[in-house]
Amino acid sequence: MKTETINNRNASIKRFLNPLQSLREIILDAKQQENIPLAFFGSSARQHLFYLEALCRIYKNINNKKTFKKLRSKFKSLEDQLGKVDYYEAFHKELSADKNFPTVLLNQLFQNYQTELNNLYSLLLHDDWLDEKEPRIEKSILRLDKVEWLNADAEKKAIAKTIRKEIKKILKDYKSGKLTFEKLEAGVHEFRRNIRWISIYAQALDGLIQIKTDDEPRNLQKYLTAKVVESPFNKMPENKAGLSPILISRSAFYALSWMIAESGNLKDEGLMLICIEDLMKETGFVDNDKISSEAKKLAKNVRLTPSGIKSKMKVLVDEFIYRDKVLDILRIDLKNND
Repeated sequence: MKTETINNRNASIKRFLNPLQSLREIILDAKQQENIPLAFFGSSARQHLFYLEALCRIYKNINNKKTFKKLRSKFKSLEDQLGKVDYYEAFHKELSADKNFPTVLLNQLFQNYQTELNNLYSLLLHDDWLDEKEPRIEKSILRLDKVEWLNADAEKKAIAKTIRKEIKKILKDYKSGKLTFEKLEAGVHEFRRNIRWISIYAQALDGLIQIKTDDEPRNLQKYLTAKVVESPFNKMPENKAGLSPILISRSAFYALSWMIAESGNLKDEGLMLICIEDLMKETGFVDNDKISSEAKKLAKNVRLTPSGIKSKMKVLVDEFIYRDKVLDILRIDLKNND
């Protein structure tokens, strides 16, 4: 399908076609490289897959559920695999900087990285991302061509309602105790993952969500750091389609960004310990009863213990939800748009 054709689509389908076009170009470039999976991993593919997955999460609730569930499955599988490669690559890079880190563990870490890179290549082949006759990109576009999109006003209201319900569920799960921080993956990581989607939606919707100025409430000013305010992820895409936008409060959206970053830092500290412990188990580096204590010694950049990570996370989120009511502000903003 030619780019000229893509650029003539309506605003709804173009939200999908833009990242799909970027992925097409990345794949074409990767196929020219000696190491296809490495070239694909080193690109911006994961960002575009996040956008596509985010759009499918929204549209499966307001349009053809079956179509968008199938599309999301393929996008998510590839994004998840890129995440696995990134996990080992990032920790290998960080731990390699420590000259005293055991070579046997570094070698195992690099082996795991290579394994996941090979798995990435297998997935690219299996799911037809590299196929010449019927590439996954074209299959996805054909599915999107068959969708009966809502008109702009109805779609705007449905999107706002869908995101608002998602925020409501986060609040319900946390306040009911269903979502806790007892476990890193099911707690810290899950909470961050849930609130991060809200931020990704703002980028993926290609200008439909815009920030409105507010009076910067005093309790939210601590979140408005220079790093947060200047983040490219907090600059909304231009509303090129000229649609009536969904408006959300600037301070609350920036506070959301701050919480995503802080919880990400805490999550990474916990994952570092888990990664080293797993490497020790895989190599038999020490006896099982010594793994925890030895891992803490080697994780020199980890400031907090697992229990400390959980405790700090709870303090931050309690303030974020109960005292500063950041998610409530966003929910009310969305209510005013649906």
